[in-house]
Amino acid sequence: MVTQETGTSSWADAFQNILKLEESHGFDNKAVMGGLDKFVALWGKEMAAQAAGDEKFLLKESYDAMSAKLRAQWVAKWREALAGASAPIKATKPTASTTKKKPAAKKTPPEKKTRYKAPPAEVTVDAPVDRLRGVDTKLTARLKRLDVETIRDLLYLFPRRHEDYSTAVKISELSPGEECTVVATVWEAREVAKGPRGGRRDTEAVLSDETGNLRVVWFGQRYLARSLKPGSRIAISGKASVFRG
Repeated sequence: MVTQETGTSSWADAFQNILKLEESHGFDNKAVMGGLDKFVALWGKEMAAQAAGDEKFLLKESYDAMSAKLRAQWVAKWREALAGASAPIKATKPTASTTKKKPAAKKTPPEKKTRYKAPPAEVTVDAPVDRLRGVDTKLTARLKRLDVETIRDLLYLFPRRHEDYSTAVKISELSPGEECTVVATVWEAREVAKGPRGGRRDTEAVLSDETGNLRVVWFGQRYLARSLKPGSRIAISGKASVFRG
């Protein structure tokens, strides 16, 4: 199950976490999958506004090729630029206008004609589910596959699984084999071919938070690759496992 939220500053929020993690790792260029150069290549257009005046050093020079000292300067400059961009801007008060406006003439609303409404037909719990508003033929067929044919059956159709998002953990706290929930930022998402001759289409994504990165796979759900936007923040639940570890 996935919940998603987006915002214009989502890339900046993710970048701030990456810079903080990079500094704590001693500037080893491993805070994000693919390195800092890949992040700049992906978000360069959005980052240009914050790099104004020092574009050559902050956007065009390769972080991977820098010395540890230059990397520390690069990270410090970016953190300073992002901190300045997030400072609140005071709104100027509009000047008072001396022109007096005449009060608009009040319009008398037209009289509403009352229409006779027929009383709704009585629907009991033993009535077919298609008597409910919004339940069409297609949904009725899907419910029938779950042995739900009446409203009573629907009342006793309980969820197979409950996701508790109040117990979310950080990526570094994941334990293999356990069901868990993580709230993280989407780094990238793509559709991949799996199974015999690539017959199954999965969605594979890389997520990150301030503690590390995580690869997530949704088996047979190719459509998610189009809806998961880089920089968006999502909550996911599932079983953690170690891949090639």
